[in-house]
Amino acid sequence: MLLSNFSASAENAGTSLTAGLAASACSQRTSTSTRLNISPYSLNTARSGTNRRFKLDEKVRIDKWLWAARFFKTRSIASEAVSGGKVHINDLRVKPARAVNVGDRLTILRGLDRYEIDVLALSDKRGPAKVAVTLYQETEESIKKREDEAARRKFENAGMRPNTHRPTSRERGQQLLIIYIHGFGSSGEGGKASQLRSYCAQAGIPFIAPSLSYVPELAIKTLQEMIQSYAGKVGLIGSSLGGFYAACLSQQFQLKAVLVNPAVNPEITLQNVLGAAPNYYDGSSFSWQQLHVDMLRKLQVEHTSPADLWLLLQTGDEVLDYREATQRYPQSPKVIEEGGDHSFMNFERFIPRIIEFLAVS
Repeated sequence: MLLSNFSASAENAGTSLTAGLAASACSQRTSTSTRLNISPYSLNTARSGTNRRFKLDEKVRIDKWLWAARFFKTRSIASEAVSGGKVHINDLRVKPARAVNVGDRLTILRGLDRYEIDVLALSDKRGPAKVAVTLYQETEESIKKREDEAARRKFENAGMRPNTHRPTSRERGQQLLIIYIHGFGSSGEGGKASQLRSYCAQAGIPFIAPSLSYVPELAIKTLQEMIQSYAGKVGLIGSSLGGFYAACLSQQFQLKAVLVNPAVNPEITLQNVLGAAPNYYDGSSFSWQQLHVDMLRKLQVEHTSPADLWLLLQTGDEVLDYREATQRYPQSPKVIEEGGDHSFMNFERFIPRIIEFLAVS
């Protein structure tokens, strides 16, 4: 870098130039985030002696930087997060050895929280939190999304908290928890999940749309534990592969379920996509293997209570043949609309009727 070629006497004079270059790099980003300001404290600290905390003239690996910025407790955890696709630089998936630069936009998935930050300074030394936060600035949009998501989780978890009160039969019948099950490669943040979440929040209905593992056995186990841990009544809504899961769980727990353009033979349809499969939430990929297809085959059950299922089908489904669902569940009530697509266009029209169907004993 240029700074390394300056003499010691020129370094102090070059500090303002460095700040200008760093700020210019950040200001060129086309973003809705707040205009970035390089902290004078950061730059002064970088020139304060041999024990420099910030590095302006050396490269820093992304995993080291994340550890120094206190996003992860250890460098090894940071490295695993980067390798697992949970950290992107400028919307690109990278390796742990990738160098991070001032002005880079990082997207970081840590636990349930998703951060979008701009890099203000470089460091491979871990310091106190008040120093770590000067390495980056989170965008206003990212802050708002995290706050909204935290509020949503607090609302959803309200229905899952242990309750020492033993509800009466009447109370149990009134405590409907709705679980939405997403499809293959999707998440609990998709369009239908968001529409249901908004409706249930306004209606005061407990609602959960978990982002499930792509491994069928793990996904089913997660859903089984959710159902078993809730004291009240549970209703299921499943889309695509989620419709298959919902039908399996409906049979196991004798629950009502709404199946939206459901997969009925996923062990056949998903046999054709072995290999790298897309995750539609963040654009990453996962390895879909034969053993996962075999897991789906083991989950197949014959549903013996057709009245517990309600099918919503559109003939324009470009992924699945709606006729397979009508053949699998001939006695179940169903809506078949001409046209549409696999996502089930204008799904929100049916939400009140879905809630009504799930609430009826």
